[in-house]
Amino acid sequence: MLATIVLAGCIPDFSGFTIVDDEGSVDAGMDAAAELEDGGEVDAAPVDGGPVDANDPPPSVLDTACVTPWDELEPPFPEVCTRRVSERIGAPFEIDDVAITRGSDGVVVIAYDAYDGPDLAELRTVRFHEDAPETAADGPVIRPVASMGEWVGTSVALATQGADIHHFAYWVRSDLGHEIQHRTLRGNILSEPDHVAISVGARGAVDIEIDGAGLPVVAWHDDDTGRNAVRRATGDGTWAVDVNVRSDGDPRLEGVGAVALAAGAGTTMHYAFQWCATLAVSAPSYSVSTSAASWAVARTLDNPAIDERASGVGVDLALLGDETIVGYLDWAAQRGEVRLARFTGSGPIEITTLIDDLTILDRPGRHPMVVETDAYGLLHLLTAGVEGPETRLEYWRQVRRGGELEWVVDVLSLIGAVPERVHADMVIGPDRRPHVVYWDPFVGAVVYATIQL
Repeated sequence: MLATIVLAGCIPDFSGFTIVDDEGSVDAGMDAAAELEDGGEVDAAPVDGGPVDANDPPPSVLDTACVTPWDELEPPFPEVCTRRVSERIGAPFEIDDVAITRGSDGVVVIAYDAYDGPDLAELRTVRFHEDAPETAADGPVIRPVASMGEWVGTSVALATQGADIHHFAYWVRSDLGHEIQHRTLRGNILSEPDHVAISVGARGAVDIEIDGAGLPVVAWHDDDTGRNAVRRATGDGTWAVDVNVRSDGDPRLEGVGAVALAAGAGTTMHYAFQWCATLAVSAPSYSVSTSAASWAVARTLDNPAIDERASGVGVDLALLGDETIVGYLDWAAQRGEVRLARFTGSGPIEITTLIDDLTILDRPGRHPMVVETDAYGLLHLLTAGVEGPETRLEYWRQVRRGGELEWVVDVLSLIGAVPERVHADMVIGPDRRPHVVYWDPFVGAVVYATIQL
């Protein structure tokens, strides 16, 4: 792994970044930060690499890397690996996607689709308190309406309001007609579905976010038409007309693409997606909105020369004050890089390459990628490296030592499959605790992983 930092202009100086893989020990104690409504992204003071102050997190087990994959740890754990948790919470035959969210009450909800056969799948849920993942219990199931030829949740996303209002957006592929639905989960009660989009194709990617007014916003990429669209709830039980933010130049994108939303102040919503310019060319693209019907002209963040490369694979985004950070895989000629694009408003785009040694032989259609910020304005990244025939599912986070920022990296699992088959999601709690869920196709398990603080 190699960290290459490119900085200029209005971006704070992060030239102190290094990769840490050490075996030192730290105190495990940490008080919870001020409670956030959903434990997600926050507007925080910019991280400037200056001296430690009251805004810096106290020492915790997050500060030190564990050199052993979490799913291989056995008691007694090495001191540097204490409080790592890896729990299998499901064993479906096959899945297409998985998602995780956390309420302000500390309850974690996970959703994944589970195949019951070659042409039938249901969307399952699991819930537990973050302090007791061993008590994970199955929740409500969204089952197909048709007895055959229907897959519920081929793409799924979750977002949470407060303590116990969890929003689902998910793709239904059906011989009766494909659609995107929205539901809420309160306790163990699922609402009836809202039919957000009923004229979509058989494949695509979906995301959901809650805006500053407490209303859900759903975005999707339709792999059949190439539309990268978004639709907002209005607050009176209806949904505004959907808006096509940008269409692909060629809808035949490898895989189903990727979309990501992040809520800014008020009703501002940020939207990143993998835009397919031609069959052989894609790039991360970005737009911002302050109302249901108004979206800025989409901006290409990387590959502006339209080179023959797949850029923007697995795209995700987070907000850090006024700055937008977009993470994605960039691939060309059997080589991949994990990159971060950073910018403020319409200002210059600065590209950071975090990993540049990924050997991926075939043009990828997916790649695990989640970008989050925490209550202290530090970045957290869930992504995948490649080690021979195996995928390293890696959890990266920023720490500050002596006033300088560093990246610390743990490997959650070595998975005997290409990254494209590893579906994963992550949220960060108000105490900086990571909540990760992923699909390990090699052992056929849905796994929850965290560091208990």
